[in-house]
Amino acid sequence: VCNELFCQRLAAACGLNAAACDVVRFGGETCYRTVRFDRYVQDGRVRRWHQEDFCQVLGLESEQKYQEEGGPSVARCLRAIRALRIGFAGQKKFLDDVIFNCLIGNADAHGKNFSVLYRGKSVDVAPLYDAMSTAVYEGATMHLAMRIGKAVSLNEVTRASFVELAQSCDVNERLVLDKLDRLCEKVRSEATAL
Repeated sequence: VCNELFCQRLAAACGLNAAACDVVRFGGETCYRTVRFDRYVQDGRVRRWHQEDFCQVLGLESEQKYQEEGGPSVARCLRAIRALRIGFAGQKKFLDDVIFNCLIGNADAHGKNFSVLYRGKSVDVAPLYDAMSTAVYEGATMHLAMRIGKAVSLNEVTRASFVELAQSCDVNERLVLDKLDRLCEKVRSEATAL
């Protein structure tokens, strides 16, 4: 509960579009709660915007959420974002979310943890959700759900991995490295404050 609350609030503090969240108590249980960003109120009724995670966008089974199991890679997700004509801002947002997940030590950022949101005729990358550090748990896998360049494990990721990622995604290396540097600095300062 505290891990996900901290990571989601850290994402927002770093300027990412992250789903709003808080902690509530039900009886003796402490629970993490997130705001449904795929809902809105119209004429006093709750309505739903259509949302698809990247397994759905790519026509994959939910069991294929990991890249190693035929699931989405960062490059496949970016190609889908381009095909949906979401635009450069959507591509940048998705890359920020990928980089942030890596920086917080989330090896489990898989194809069902990133989505596209359809609001009428508008299509965009959904707010960041399910961001938490898996690396803080003893015995948890360091194996990445989506590779960063050639790195298959969190402890293999280097700056060069992000250059390889940029190349595999047909994205300007400088853009990715600038995003990495900016988010590294923000994560450090905002984590301390938070």
